[in-house]
Amino acid sequence: LFLEELVAIWNGESQFRAEVKHRNFAGEDLWVIVTMPIPSRPEDFRSVPISVVDITDKKRAEEEHLNHRNHLEDLVEDRTSELRTIADSIPVLITRLDRKQRYAFINKTAERWFGRSADQVLGRTVAEILGGPAHEALSPSLDRVLNGQPLTFETRITYPDGMTRDVEISYVPDVGPDGTVRGIFSVVVDISKLQTTVRDLADKEAALAEAQRIADVGSWDTDFTSGQLSWSRQVYRIFGVTPEEFKPGYEALLQLVHHDDRDALAEAFGQARQSER
Repeated sequence: LFLEELVAIWNGESQFRAEVKHRNFAGEDLWVIVTMPIPSRPEDFRSVPISVVDITDKKRAEEEHLNHRNHLEDLVEDRTSELRTIADSIPVLITRLDRKQRYAFINKTAERWFGRSADQVLGRTVAEILGGPAHEALSPSLDRVLNGQPLTFETRITYPDGMTRDVEISYVPDVGPDGTVRGIFSVVVDISKLQTTVRDLADKEAALAEAQRIADVGSWDTDFTSGQLSWSRQVYRIFGVTPEEFKPGYEALLQLVHHDDRDALAEAFGQARQSER
């Protein structure tokens, strides 16, 4: 404190003010503000008023606030680290874009699909990372989300790692406390295997339907619990009805069969029901 006072006098200041920690006779640590005017003439130093204000409570409140803030920052850092670990461990692409469609966050899957490290991606735009054609395809959806509309859709994109993927994309607006959209959260799931399976199944169903048409045979499945029948298209053709006008069912089927054959059909259904049990 004495040295600080000397510096103030040396600098020609008109007033000295300092916060100091002081221990009183009871052994308690107190924070005080010491204020005194600095005389302009040496002879005036014989009588100088000094003001001492106890600010211990204020200092303790500030210290508690600082400790609380540091604790919250530690919690946020821990939670951020946990979320980063989770985001990096799941096999989906997760990103966050700002309003200018620049990447503000990407996970490890995104790094692999983009063929770049996070440092090489963050701050760059979707157009720069994915290329013009992909950005043109995604741009209308991105614009709608930036206007506050969440979207989920399927598409096919060729990524910078050279892989063309069937993907399901979910875009969610990042809305700030004031209600404005600050950016976009994006989750992209690779559904290429599922789409391949769906296409293979569709091809097989088409091949079966063509084979039944050529052989003039049909097939159906029966749910004995509900009594509902599922017919192939060739069965509809054989009976001369269409899926739009006829709903398959046991009673409806009997009406299409010649009355001389209905008992045999009923017996066949009964045997099938017994074997199902």
